[in-house]
Order: sequence, then C-alpha cells, then structure tokens
Amino acid sequence: MPHHLITKLLTRIEAKKITIFIALLTSLFSISFLYYGISLSRSIRQSETLWQNHIREETRENLLFNKIEQELGYGGFIHHYKNLILRQDVRLIPRIEDNLNNLKQYLHAYQNHLEKGSEPYHAITDIARVIGTYENKLKQARLLINSSEHSPTQIDKKMLVDDQEALAAFKLLNDHVLLEQRKKEQEAGEAMKSNLVQFNLGWFFVALFFIYAAIIVLCFFGLNRLILSLKVSRELQESLFGSFPDSVLVVNTEGTIVKANSLASQITGYSIDQLVGLKVESLFPQNIRFDHPAFTNSTFGNRESRLYGKQEHLSILAKNEEEIPVDIAIDYANPITGKVAILNIRDIREEKRVRDKLLERESMLNQAQAISKVGCWKWELESDQLLLSQEAKRIYQFGMDEEHFTPERLIQKIPPQEKEIVANAINESVLLEKPYHVLHHLKSGSGDQTIVEQFGEVTKNENGKVVAMLGVVRDVTEQKYNEYMLQLANNVFNHSAEAIMVTDTERRILRVNRAFETITYYNQSEVAGKNPDRFMRSDKYTDDFYNNVSAVLEATDLWTGELWDKRKNGEVFPSRHTVSAVRDKDGEVIQYIDLFSDITEKKKQEEYIYKLAHYDQLTQLPNRALFLDRLRQSIIRARRKNNLVGLMFIDLDRFKYVNDTLGHEAGDELLAVISGRLLSVVREQDTVSRLGGDEFTVILEDISDSHNSQLVANKIIKQVCKPVTIDGNEVTVGASIGISTYPEHGEQEDVLIKCADTAMYHAKESGRNQSKIYDLSMSEVTSEKFHMERLLRKAIDNEEFDLYFQPQINITEGVVSGCEALVRWNHPEHGVIGPVQFIPLAEETGLIIPLGEWVLKNALTRAAGWKKQGLEFLSVSVNVSSRQLSTPNFARQVRQLIKSTRVDTRQLELEITESAVMENPGLVITELNQIREFGVSISLDDFGTGYSSLSYLRKLPVSKVKIDRSFVRDINLDRDDEEIVKAIIAMSKTLGLEVIAEGVETKDHIDFILQTDCEQVQGYYYSQPLPEEKFLQFVRGFNQIGKDS
Repeated sequence: MPHHLITKLLTRIEAKKITIFIALLTSLFSISFLYYGISLSRSIRQSETLWQNHIREETRENLLFNKIEQELGYGGFIHHYKNLILRQDVRLIPRIEDNLNNLKQYLHAYQNHLEKGSEPYHAITDIARVIGTYENKLKQARLLINSSEHSPTQIDKKMLVDDQEALAAFKLLNDHVLLEQRKKEQEAGEAMKSNLVQFNLGWFFVALFFIYAAIIVLCFFGLNRLILSLKVSRELQESLFGSFPDSVLVVNTEGTIVKANSLASQITGYSIDQLVGLKVESLFPQNIRFDHPAFTNSTFGNRESRLYGKQEHLSILAKNEEEIPVDIAIDYANPITGKVAILNIRDIREEKRVRDKLLERESMLNQAQAISKVGCWKWELESDQLLLSQEAKRIYQFGMDEEHFTPERLIQKIPPQEKEIVANAINESVLLEKPYHVLHHLKSGSGDQTIVEQFGEVTKNENGKVVAMLGVVRDVTEQKYNEYMLQLANNVFNHSAEAIMVTDTERRILRVNRAFETITYYNQSEVAGKNPDRFMRSDKYTDDFYNNVSAVLEATDLWTGELWDKRKNGEVFPSRHTVSAVRDKDGEVIQYIDLFSDITEKKKQEEYIYKLAHYDQLTQLPNRALFLDRLRQSIIRARRKNNLVGLMFIDLDRFKYVNDTLGHEAGDELLAVISGRLLSVVREQDTVSRLGGDEFTVILEDISDSHNSQLVANKIIKQVCKPVTIDGNEVTVGASIGISTYPEHGEQEDVLIKCADTAMYHAKESGRNQSKIYDLSMSEVTSEKFHMERLLRKAIDNEEFDLYFQPQINITEGVVSGCEALVRWNHPEHGVIGPVQFIPLAEETGLIIPLGEWVLKNALTRAAGWKKQGLEFLSVSVNVSSRQLSTPNFARQVRQLIKSTRVDTRQLELEITESAVMENPGLVITELNQIREFGVSISLDDFGTGYSSLSYLRKLPVSKVKIDRSFVRDINLDRDDEEIVKAIIAMSKTLGLEVIAEGVETKDHIDFILQTDCEQVQGYYYSQPLPEEKFLQFVRGFNQIGKDS
C-alpha cells in the first residue's frame, strides 16, 4: 500500500479513542513488565555468574594449549628447525632457540595445570623429551653447518630428529582438551538451562511491551513526523536512485521491470519509460535467458541463492542488438508493494578490454616461454613456497593445474648424483647473495631424462634482507642433443675415411675434410673458393661426359659413379664419387656434397678377384666360368655371321698315375707344361680353358666343319704325348678328346658341352689318345647311365637303402669290438643291389654326399639304440668319400648329427682312404682335426694301396690303420704280401696306432695274424655283412661264447 494512503488512514482516527486505548495498553504492560523485570534481573545475574566461571577456567587452559600448538605447528619451533635443515643457514638458530625456550615454558606451565600421573601429564613429558633431542641437535647444528667436512646431505641426516613420539603425545593432549571442554560446557549448559526459560519469557514480555509501546507512541506522537520523514525518505531515495554510479533495475516477481535509473537507459539504449513494463529476460541473450537463476521466480527472496550479493559476469542485449559485458549483483527486497529483485548492473567493457589485454599478454608470455623452452620461477624464502610459470611446470613435469610447490619437490625431480650439486649452488647463492648457474638432469616417469639449465639470483626487501630468489629454467635437451649431433657430424666429417668436399652452387669449394687432403695432397687453404674441375679433372673424359653428370645431378639431386681424378703431384687415380644436391626449404639448391674415395686398391683387388674368379691359378688359363661366357659369346657371333664353332673336351690319360707317383707338385708342373702346348696349337682367337683336375676345353671359332676340329685335336694329342721331364723323371701322358660342333650338334652351350663330354668319354673307352666327334649313337650308352642316375636320385629321396653291419673281432679277447656299416640298395623291382653297382656312379654324380649323410645319420641312430640295449662297447665304422671330405663344414655337419642322435662319440669311427686325403691334404687334415677334437676316432682304410700318403701319415689325426684286403688275401701264398703286412703292423705300432686286418676269410689268415701284433680282424671267416637284427644276435652269441671260454 502506498505511503500517502497510510497517512490518510491514520488522520481519520479519533484522538480520544486513541488516548484511551494507549492508556489501557500502557497500564497492562507496565504491570507485566514489573513482574517479569524482577525475574529477568535475577536470571541474568545467575547466568552471568555461571558463564564467567566457565570462561575463566576455559581461558587459562586453552591459552596454554594454543601456545604449545602454535610452537609445534607451522611457524613454530619445529617448522623453523626443518627450515634450518633445508637451508642450512646458521642465522636461523637464534630464532629457533627463542622458540625452544618459549615452548619449554608453556609445557611446564601446562603440566602444572594437569593432574599428576594422568595421561595428559605423561604426554607433556614425552613432548619435552623429544624437544630435548631437538635441543641437543641444535647445539651441533652450528658446528656442522660451519664445518666444510660435511656435505649438505650428511648434515641433513645428522640433524634429522624422529618426532613421531611428540606428535602422538600432542594428539593425546588435543583429545584431552576437547573432552574437558565438552564436559565443562555441558555442566554450564545444565546450570543455565533452568534460568534460560525464565530469561526468555521475561525478555519476551519486555520486548512485547516495548514493541507495542513504541508503536503506540510512534502512532500517537510522531504521526506527522512519520509522514514528513516518509516524504523526505522518498525524495532522498529518488535522488539516490537517479545518481547511483551503476545501472539499476527493479524487477517484480513476474519478471517485469518496475523501475530503472538513467544509467540503465544509457547502457541499454531504451528510455526509462520503455524499460518500465519490459520483461527483464528480453535484455539478455538467448543462451542465458531461460536457464539463468536470475530469471526464475524461485530466486526472489531466496538469500541462499548463489547470485545473492555476488557479481556475476554476464552480458546484456542493448536495443541495437549489441551484447554488452556487465557485472550483475542481485539483491532482494520485500516492501509493502510486494517482493522485488534489485539488479545492480555495472558496465565492464573497459575492464574486460584491459583484462583481455592482460590475458593476451600473459598468453603471449606463456607462448614465448613455450617456444623458447624457458620457464620462470620465484622462491619465497619465508614461506618456503615456489611460484612456477606454465612453461616451468611443463619443464619440471608438474600438472598445469597444480599451484603449491616447494624446493623439496623440485629437488626430488633431480637424479641422486646431481642433487647435492644443485642444492650447493642454490645455498651458496642465498648465503653469498650472488647469482648462480647450473646444468643438471630431470627424471621422468618414462625413464627418460631432460637436461635443463638454471639461472637464479636473490631479491631483497627495502631493508636489504634477502626475501626471495628469482630464476629461470631452460629445457636444453634438444640443444644439447643438437650440439652432440653437430659434434658427431663434425667428427664424422673430419674422421671419415672418405673424402668430403662441400661446394656452393657455382662449384666453388667451401670446405674439405682430412681424407680429402690425404687423397688429393691438397689442403683446405689451397682449394678453398676454387672449382675442383680446374685442378682435379683428368684427361680421360670429354666435356660431354661432365655435362651429362651435371644433368643427372640437376634432375635427381644425386649422381654416383667412378671417375679418374688427378692428385696434386699429377698422378691420376680411380675414385668412386657420390654427389648430392642440398636444397633449402624453398627447394632451391644451395650446396653440393661430394663424397669420394680412392679405389686404387679396390681396382687392384677387383682385377685380382676377377682373375681368381675367371682364370685357373695354376695354368693362368680361363676357368669354367670364363669358358662358359666365351662359349656363349662365340655362339652369338657365329649365329650372327652364320659360322661354325668347334668345342673340344680334353681329358689327360695317366695323369693320376703321375700325380700319385711323383706327388702333387710334379702333377702341377705337368699341367703347366700341357697348358703351354695346348696354346701353341690353337689360334689367337681360340680359347683354351682348364675346367679342373686334368680336364681342358678348347673353343675353335670360324671353322668350316667338324673335321677341322678333329685335325686340331690330333695335333693336340701329338703335343700332349711328347715326354716331359720333371725332377729328372721323364713322364708321358696321353689325351682323350671329344668334339661337338655348333650348330650341328646343338645351338645351346649346355647341349654342346654335353655332346663333347659324351664324345670324350667314348674316346677314352676306345683306347685313349684318340679324338671322337659326337654322334647320336654315343647318347644311347650315356642314356643308360643317366637312367641309373635318375633311379639313384629317386632312391635317395625315397630312402630305399638299408644298413648291413660286418662284425670286427678282437681276436685277443675273443669278443666283437665293433662293426663296419655297409649300405645296400633295396630296389623295389631289382631287389638288393650291392654297393659296387651304384657307389661309383654316386661318386661321379655327387650323389655320394646326400647318400653318405643318410648312412652316417642312420648308423649313429642305430649305435644310440645299441647303447640303450647295453651294448655301449660296440663302435660303428662309417666310410667317408673324398667328396664328403671336400664339402664345406663337413666337421660341423658330423657334430650336428652326433648332437641330434645323442650318441656317444666313442661309438663312432670314420673310415677315410689314402686317395681321399691326397686329393686335398690341407683341407682334409683341417676337417679331420676338428672331428678328432670332439672325440671321434678316424681310421685309414685300404692302407698300402696308395703311393704318397705315407709322408702324410704323421700329419693325419688317425687312431687306426686298416690293412687292405688285397694284401691279406695272399699272405700264405705270396711272401711279399706277408712282409708288407708285417711292415704295416710294425710301422703302425711304432706310431701308436691300432691295426685291423680286413678280408680275413680262412683259418690260415687267422693263424698268421695271431703271430703278429694285430689284435683286430674283419672278414667272412667270422661273418658276412648282416642286417641289424641278425648282427645283434651274432654279437650276443659270439660274446657269450668268449665269456664261457
């Protein structure tokens, strides 16, 4: 209801009635006031007395406890003591001593207040004991800190005090104080409870009396003054409302604006009349219009609302649709006219502009720090707190939202070996008031380490006291890595074995390395700024060649190739170059890098390797590889010119006899002589090659027919058959020659080779020292051989073989000591085929290698099985061919088979022949030594049938000699054979070798052997080769007889 209506209503009441009404009310409340006034006075005095007693008791005890708590907590004695440990500054000791004395006084006073012998009393004693420890440590502190003999870490450990007992005692004391306080409050409350009812009732009537009295007196005596005051108040309110420094809107519960000042009109663009009656939500943007608490009815009169009395950063929508940033503070009123909300709106456009500018600058600063990887920090010494910038947080790997940091947390990020260095640098900076600079690592959770560089210096207050330290930290991990890589690149540049030359786009030299100087004899000062073409280019290339190199480099940014360059002394040398173009970020060539090396030695090596790969080292004739290439080229030329090409395959007759009789050196000399004779017969354009051993080939180009080849072949035979004198011995060899012709016998080199080889085989079969031209009838004989070879290959793939075992008898002990493993071919159609029928073919075709591996593997498997049956004394001898011994890593293959079959190496014996050793004694002896090293026995088979192996007997790692059956067979008929056998046994025994005689078939053989020192025999007299099952039956039966006898 408006104020002027109230005034009119009051003036209509009769003065007399008002006077009577006021008198009655005054009398009634006077009597009540007198009665309850007396009661109230009495209750107040009692309550006051109780409360004063309670406060007095509580104040003394709480004051002492608070003092103790203060000295034990932050800012007290223990805090300053720990600060002393961290900073190790002796200037802190006087303050700590003052704190210590105060704490001891408070503890003594508080203990006197407690009951003696109670738990709180003992808790004070416990605290005092820990404080005594601190006091003793404090006495040592000054000496430790001033001493240079102790590191900060050692001082830290020596001054450390275990204060857990004091903390536990203090907790007990705190619980006691709280319990006593609650007891006393409860006692005081109970005492005051009875007085509180009378106290409240008395005050109620007193208040009621004064309220009514005030109302009546105001109504009666001050009605006119009230009306005048209301009028003045309203005018004053209007004046204040209009002159308020911010915009003000008054909104009713319907959300309608009922009042607005002039500033509200200015900021919104609406007139005051337009604002009054306007929905307040229309002044706010759509996104906050309906869900903001300021525009819901529930906010009116709700002083718990989050907006009440607060500044809320919003924006209002002006009449011209402009969004204006404002702060809004909302208050609520409840006048006679109804509830209203008062919106105090402050225009913050300028503040927002300044704030945004500051945020922008802060963002720029953070961005600049992030780009430069430099963070800043401040250490407040008094509070021991650190302030870190965003980049510093990132460098130290703290969360971006973290705010509270201490130097101790920072130190924990540093590896243990560097903590003391950093701590000493900081402490020295604080004590000596000088800047510090330190480089150290930071640990990370991933295990990686960051390298940082720190700078710091102290800041002082107006009194010159050091209060803080400011510093920057920079992440230099990448910089240090780049420095390392730069140093590495520089080291690589200077120590590279390859010459490196860096030029600009005009090919002027910018820099060269040491290898360049070593290779060219020019130093850096001599070539800097010069074009290398002027002093390094040789006369071997034209300008077109170099122009082509430049074109390739321009198109691909890379050129690689070989050049002939010139040194400072004029010497021309071969070099290998790799030239690369270096481009900038825009793709423009800025430099060229030329890496090259002197390949003089490489060229020599290549030439040497080429000769090794393409020429026979003994005769210097082309080898098989070069022969095949020249044959291919000859066919190509003949095809182009429509000519004939003749091909000869030459095999020397009786060469093996000369080699075995006079030795390898004589054989080599003979081959060299024969090579010269072959070259003397043919033309310059023809090719003479040595395929290996005593096999040669001749390629005849541009012949008229095959008979021309045969004429040349006959000349070759005549030359070869001429005697040759070697070491005073005149030797004679022959030649068997096979001839094929392109294109008559084939158009491909492999066909011609096969035909010439077949013809040579037939020439040898026809009586040697002959030449044969290939014809189709020769292939029929060879076809059968090829058929047999295919069957043998298939048999190896299908494992159509079995092992037979011939016992080896120790005639002295009368037991089977071992056996020889002999292979048999179980052909599905032809039955069992003996080794004589297929072993030579296997040797010739190379199939002896897989066949020999099968025999060795199965023999070892059988021997391993015998050991499990209790026959571990049985050893098995396996024959090894010359081809197997020539196989690379044969010893390693044997070892792997032994390992896979898990056989005892003492159960295996390898039999080799003299001829196998003599083919390549150096390689064979090396392989055999390796085999002997891991416990395998080696025996020399067919001993005495060779010519030269006796000279190698001492070098061979053999443990047994096997006398060939050809000597044993006729020992009772031929005295020479008897003497040979005796000599072999005697020589073997002298050398410490075992001897076994094979081919023992009669009792006369046994009787003769028993008269010698030979203890082992093998032959049909005891047993023929047997399948495994029958062999084992024989062993058990024979050995049982030996035991019985």
